[in-house]
Amino acid sequence: MSTNRLTLVELKEKSRDFQINFVQTLLPASAVGLISSVNDKGIPNLAIFNKSMILGSTPPLMGILFRPLDRRRDTYANIRTSGRAGWNAFTLEEATQAHATSEHFPQEVSEFDTTEFEPIWEPDNPLPWVKGSPIRIDLRYREEHLIQTNQTRMLIFEMKAFYIEATLMSQGGSLRHDLLPTAISTSPSGYASAPSTDIRVSQ
Repeated sequence: MSTNRLTLVELKEKSRDFQINFVQTLLPASAVGLISSVNDKGIPNLAIFNKSMILGSTPPLMGILFRPLDRRRDTYANIRTSGRAGWNAFTLEEATQAHATSEHFPQEVSEFDTTEFEPIWEPDNPLPWVKGSPIRIDLRYREEHLIQTNQTRMLIFEMKAFYIEATLMSQGGSLRHDLLPTAISTSPSGYASAPSTDIRVSQ
């Protein structure tokens, strides 16, 4: 498997149409991903989140919805401490293992040790990444918004680097999630394949 690494600087050198196509198709519909982080003791953490969304292309922003802080939330704590996180796509075949990361483990236990996912590290990057993930996004924390109605929190991240399986990216910048297929979320415990139908409306 070959991977194309694209930095934000390189992305900005592309045409505006390419930038918009690329960023707006980084996540499949009803995006679900594995958020990787590391705590202050260096223990890797991996947790499934099924509420991720693209908030803009310039700069490229992602919003991730976090549950209320009514119990220990290791991913939230790690992000607020380090300011960094990784978003890792997974395939439908990996959905059972991905869902298993939603279980609560002691802080000293890494989900990489309780599932079949294997961590890898990129040069000059402190985050653990899911080996074999076809789409990996390097996130930097920017701001947070408390939703008073249900006490959930929307964390806003700037996307700083992208690690994309080469076969997924078209010349125009759009990503073909159906080629894997990338998993999408249909319910808190339901998953499906990203659809293959792609209808383009002329403007």
